[in-house]
Amino acid sequence: MKVSVRSNLLLKKITHLLTALCSFSLLIMSCAQEAPEVKSAVNVVWDYKNVSAFSGRATGTDSVLLSWSNPNTENFAKLVISASPANGSLKEPKETTESSYEVTGLTAGTNYVFTIYAYDKNGNKSTGSSISVKTDDFSDDAITSLKVTNSLTKTEYYKYEKPDLDGLSLVAVYKSGREEKIAVSELTVSPEAFTEAGSQNLYITYKDQVVKIPVEVLLTTLESISIKKTARKTSYQLGDDVDLTGLVLEANYSDSITKEVKDFSYSPKTLFENGFQKITLTYGNKSVTYDVYVSNNQSFDLDITIISQTDLNKLFSYKSEAKTFVAKDTYVKYEWYLDGTKRTDITNGFFVLTKDIIDPETTEYNQNHVVMLVVTDEEGYKYSQTAEFRIR
Repeated sequence: MKVSVRSNLLLKKITHLLTALCSFSLLIMSCAQEAPEVKSAVNVVWDYKNVSAFSGRATGTDSVLLSWSNPNTENFAKLVISASPANGSLKEPKETTESSYEVTGLTAGTNYVFTIYAYDKNGNKSTGSSISVKTDDFSDDAITSLKVTNSLTKTEYYKYEKPDLDGLSLVAVYKSGREEKIAVSELTVSPEAFTEAGSQNLYITYKDQVVKIPVEVLLTTLESISIKKTARKTSYQLGDDVDLTGLVLEANYSDSITKEVKDFSYSPKTLFENGFQKITLTYGNKSVTYDVYVSNNQSFDLDITIISQTDLNKLFSYKSEAKTFVAKDTYVKYEWYLDGTKRTDITNGFFVLTKDIIDPETTEYNQNHVVMLVVTDEEGYKYSQTAEFRIR
């Protein structure tokens, strides 16, 4: 069999190629066996999520409410909120983990850009989310009316009573349509007191707007006023202010109704004269008085000891700051005795120990003195009480 020269040459080339391929394969296998093992490293970092549903709205001329949804990932750590221009409560960036924040202290009618960055637990920061919000500008937004959202609890009055705004709720309605609740302390009321009977209006003013509320003043006459309970303090030092604590005043009307009143006036407010003074209480067109005693600072002290009494409730007590024995005011007659001698110059419920009664310069120290009070009630019954005191 004859083989051509061309066939021999082709066979040799194929043989050389196979030999080269085998050598290369052995080299690769050898390198793979000798090379050290390389392990792949994967860094676990969060996916830099921003907040979602980021929105904001003006809640006034100086405030904006921001809200959003926090990143839904376990690696979330915190948010940092900032404003441009920096102002108010965001003059410096604020950290939070909440899903809303009200920015305060801003400037009216100003555009602000608010940005929130989210951080993961490794300190990585998101790309951030931003929105623009403009604060309200009501500089030319005038009030057009007042609206009563809740009326007065009390709409029926007696003469000389003052309006009671309990229960009243008003809002101011502006040209822009916005509404703003008004504090009762900002309202002006007319009349200040009801001096005429019958159906009438109570006028309530806020700035230049007025609303009227119908009320009824009963057709009765104020007959008198009376003191149901006296003030706790009836002895004063010169220059003291009158203290009405404990005093209860009642108004007596022609329909036999008696009402406790609180909005009465009184005079004087301050006591500038020594001795007995009358405090005048006035309500409507009626007045009533009660007595107090005003003393100047004395130069001596008294040590009082009660040694006997016939009234278990005590007819009188001693007020050390005023150096005065003060009797109960429920009796019609008072008779005071000092060391057995009746003091005809004292006919009310106050026995004041002054220098003209007991002078420490002419009285021996540690000497006992006895004061006795005899009172008479409306039925003519008499009661007495004595007290012994000593100048120290």
